[in-house]
Amino acid sequence: MGEIGKLVLAALACAALPAPAFALAADPVASAPAVHSLAGDLAEAEARDVFNHPEVERGIWQALYERSLAEDAAAELRARAALGYGIALYYAEQYEQSETVLDEALALAGPLGRSADPWRHRLLSYASLVAGERGKQDRSRTLVAEAMAAAIDVYGEDSAEAGLAHNATALTHWIAGDLAAARESMCRAADLARAHLPPGDFMVSNNMFSCSVVISMVSDDDDQVVSYLAEASAFALANLPPDHARMGYIFNSHTNMMGRLGRHGEVEALARKAINLFAEAGLVDTLQVQNVYSVLTGALFRQGKLEQARDLGLTLIAKAQETAAVSSPSLLANTYALVGQAHEGLGAHEAALASYRQALPLFADKAFGDPGRALTRARIANLLLQLGDSAGAAGEIAQALSIAENSEAFSDIHGPQLDLLHARYLMRSGEPAAAWEIARPMAEKQAGRLLDLSAKRSELVALEGILAPTMSETAYIALAGGRHDDAVRYAQLALLSELALADMQSGSRLSNDRPALAALVRELRQAERQSLNFQKQIRAIGASSQAEQDRLAQEEAANQAQIAGIRQRIAADWPQYTALLMPRLSSLEDIVASLDPGEALSLPITLDDRVVAILIDAGGLSWAETPLPRHALRKDVRALRQAFEFSTGVEDMAARFPVDASRRLHDALFPAALARPYARASRVLMPASGAFSTIPAASLLSEDFDPSAAPHLWPWLLAKKSVQVRVGLAGKGDAAHAAQGGRRFLGVGDPKTGFAAPAGDVAELFRGTPDAKALASLPTLPGTGRELRAIARTLGDERGLVLTGDAATEAAIRDADLTAYDVLAFATHGLVSGEINGLLEPALVLTPIAGAGSDNDGLLTASEIAALRISAEWVILSACNTGAGDSAASPSYSGLARAFRQAGARSLLLSHWRVRDDVAARLTVATVGYAAEGMDRAEALRRAQLELMRDPDLGGAGNPALWASFVLIDG
Repeated sequence: MGEIGKLVLAALACAALPAPAFALAADPVASAPAVHSLAGDLAEAEARDVFNHPEVERGIWQALYERSLAEDAAAELRARAALGYGIALYYAEQYEQSETVLDEALALAGPLGRSADPWRHRLLSYASLVAGERGKQDRSRTLVAEAMAAAIDVYGEDSAEAGLAHNATALTHWIAGDLAAARESMCRAADLARAHLPPGDFMVSNNMFSCSVVISMVSDDDDQVVSYLAEASAFALANLPPDHARMGYIFNSHTNMMGRLGRHGEVEALARKAINLFAEAGLVDTLQVQNVYSVLTGALFRQGKLEQARDLGLTLIAKAQETAAVSSPSLLANTYALVGQAHEGLGAHEAALASYRQALPLFADKAFGDPGRALTRARIANLLLQLGDSAGAAGEIAQALSIAENSEAFSDIHGPQLDLLHARYLMRSGEPAAAWEIARPMAEKQAGRLLDLSAKRSELVALEGILAPTMSETAYIALAGGRHDDAVRYAQLALLSELALADMQSGSRLSNDRPALAALVRELRQAERQSLNFQKQIRAIGASSQAEQDRLAQEEAANQAQIAGIRQRIAADWPQYTALLMPRLSSLEDIVASLDPGEALSLPITLDDRVVAILIDAGGLSWAETPLPRHALRKDVRALRQAFEFSTGVEDMAARFPVDASRRLHDALFPAALARPYARASRVLMPASGAFSTIPAASLLSEDFDPSAAPHLWPWLLAKKSVQVRVGLAGKGDAAHAAQGGRRFLGVGDPKTGFAAPAGDVAELFRGTPDAKALASLPTLPGTGRELRAIARTLGDERGLVLTGDAATEAAIRDADLTAYDVLAFATHGLVSGEINGLLEPALVLTPIAGAGSDNDGLLTASEIAALRISAEWVILSACNTGAGDSAASPSYSGLARAFRQAGARSLLLSHWRVRDDVAARLTVATVGYAAEGMDRAEALRRAQLELMRDPDLGGAGNPALWASFVLIDG
């Protein structure tokens, strides 16, 4: 029969990738086969797609089975009817009845001998699958071995029939916990299906997805997972009709898996594509379309697109209410809760309360509903506190804690969320000591994962929404309790958590490219899983057997020693990997000792309802808080970003520039309560992440003024202080180290981006490599070559090397001895993750080498940069968006800047936003020139910016959109 079984890893898929519980309407009568001979009708039914409408197929096969009994048909026909009915029951998830009917088929097939050979493997495979679902693992393994032997005996090892046996084998491995073997069997089944079944057979796509599910569970290589998943999606899209009942499952599986990897921008694109496809097929308001709308709403929310998420969520709720049905019990409750969070993030507290209260009664199922009810009530409690209803807030938080105390449904994700909301409630209720008792263990547990060499990307993605808020809240609670050392630790963890996924992406690439490192990381993860298993066994035994407890404790101690040894080997042999995933935290004492006279380090903490400003100088730590809610901060930052990115002149700046937003942001960073240490500082050091890292502090307005004055006379912070961004918070920065004349220089720029787009539209959305057409459309940058040569002349470097055009390739970068150059400059396009389809991390655009593979695709990615060996005093990134972070929606210094620091660069000069060609050249050349004369780099940049803004011959020079784009990063 050439058919592969259903997704055998259903339990896994449902746990990690919730599938929609929908089925398209179908007419069993219209779908039933015409009545002919039983043999003819069996053959016709066996050729049908048993997956499209499982309930319809169950009815058809039940009729055929009962007919075979009524007609007292021959044993072979009765066996085939029982087999078909048993399979249909299996896909209808009626496993007990399916086992009974398949046992009957086995009994009938036994005496048939060779006449049953064409379908015996199929019977044995499904009997094994059902036994596995029924928990009869020994029987399942016996049956699957017989199935494999039967398939190979008749059809050979290279056949779809053998693939079915591999499918069933994968389930036995999965249940036994051998994921590597399960992957091998399932992916072999997928390969055989693709080789021997028609492309339109859903089982080909189905098995490809099964393979990708297992790969995602055992592989640390996100690229491999995404690549296989994209291939499966493209194949299904090309070969299945969009109205196939399982197409919704395919899109749901794809988007959920991409979401687990934090690829929310690509989830958005995929969901929009699915909605368009379903619309073209006439499926506009069906249950499966509702599910895709739900996926899209979540993707928008996680990207910070709160307005879009709110509006789409409300649309989804209206559609679900109109149809009086939803695709899964959780959809409506989750959507109301998500809309509430979007409202809250936008500052619409009353609307948020209304949404939360509508969600509460919809969290019905206990296993799913307990966490939902508890978290929603805790969110209501915190909102009521902000609105002044203390009594109402107390009642809501009490109910939330009661639900959690009496429930076993809280996971490692739900528990920390509730702890965070509880600690926040206690702190706002004036109980900082009680808040500390909740917050500290919660934050330490999460810090353990954040700074864990063996952490997987999917684990951090699962916590991405609460890592930074948890650390920020704990830092605030520590400050309130006078615990300044703890506050500095958690403030750093809050900032690091925003960089964790970008670093994880680079670290994963680094380990995947180095088999010895990858083997050590796998060994570490296995040992840590074993440790969890020992701890679980010890808890289960309790006091029942002291001897067994002692034995397990000894084994766990030996295992912990092994873990420590592996960590030491990784740290010693692979310091780059350790630096990526375990950045050093600095003590308050170390930070104070590292500061020069006149330097002050700003550590802003952004909370839902306020900004907490920490300022550290030689005199110690000072702090103050400003009632600037996160939604208002977000609005002000957005206003400045838009002003910087879209303004190019000084005309009517008094009316167009967001003066009030700039003043509020300055006063939140440096409130009046910190006026004394702030006044002492001639240089401000800023961290490389956080909400304030998306705008250059030098461009903030530091005091009230007459806006009718010329823009270059406005009280920009730059006029009084230089600004330096620090990656590490302790240790001397490099800004004070002057770049002397005669330094060796390497410049790379003006690339040729003549990419040839691949043929065909099917893979366009799913392509796992960057969108060639988008890259090909990037404009040329002829001015960058002149800029690089001007920098070389300024440095007086006659031995310098400038690579442009065809020479500006990744291969040339790798071939060059980068340790021989003191100054590196890249003048090209800078791209952030997700800016073009398929771009998984930030990258610099170079010239591609046709047919030379991903190592020479013209994209020098962050992970590739981190693997370079650089000894440069500084790296100049004269490119668009090189200061941007892991996604276009939330820019920070987390991308290329950190990668160059990890490669060994001491200082970086980079741009915050798209920068005009002539301005970029002027700023970089002038900054390098002043540094070459002996000025420290921070002051050199400040001098270049002041000169540019005051130049009467440069149109619009006074606008910070021109002069403020570049920032200096050190330390």
